[in-house]
Amino acid sequence: MINLAIAIGCAVISGLLLGIWLSPVEAFIPAMALGIGAYVWMLRRTNKRLESVMLAAQKDMMSQRVDKAIATMEAARVWSRWQFGVESALNSQIGAIHYMREEYNKALPMLEKSDPRNWISRVMLALLYYRKKDYTKMDTEFETAQRFNKKQGLLYSVWAWCHWKQENKEKAMRILARGDEALEGKDEKLKQNLLNLQNDKKMKLKGYNEQWYQFLLEKPQQPKPQMRFRG
Repeated sequence: MINLAIAIGCAVISGLLLGIWLSPVEAFIPAMALGIGAYVWMLRRTNKRLESVMLAAQKDMMSQRVDKAIATMEAARVWSRWQFGVESALNSQIGAIHYMREEYNKALPMLEKSDPRNWISRVMLALLYYRKKDYTKMDTEFETAQRFNKKQGLLYSVWAWCHWKQENKEKAMRILARGDEALEGKDEKLKQNLLNLQNDKKMKLKGYNEQWYQFLLEKPQQPKPQMRFRG
């Protein structure tokens, strides 16, 4: 990427210039320090510009200007030539928006190229395969997500829910037990669902609130209208 190439160039040029007065060994350390310093400075510059883009997109999302938010992030792809990880980070955000808009055909190619460290986008990708009934790919993506996010209880819970809905209770229980061990028993909702399955009861994930509902596997319950009596 451009930032790295410039940093290497700075290190090489400074090393050659310092080599006029110093031995190659003596010139190496200050040249490397200059190259690393240049890379850190350019990385911070790129990150600040991306932060401003994401902040603008977030404001558009909050104002229900979703298409404008997507366009803003798409325009930021120019920075992918400058820094590693920019493309996958943008794919994670844009793909998640398409998923939540139920634009699954648009979401799939984005989420396939999303950052594996972004567990929400990777879970959404797994759920797209779940909807396609491709359970092998679904499990592969859940495995990828948990490899980078071992402490996310909802990740294990969603994964288990998918198998439970396919009447594979034993697999669901193994996944929940795995999550309970990874989280050292600190996710009470996960522990309760494991207990529910052990007692032949239903899984309930509504306790995770909006985090659960963003995956569009269940709709939040609407409050019942109150009856009003007129005297």
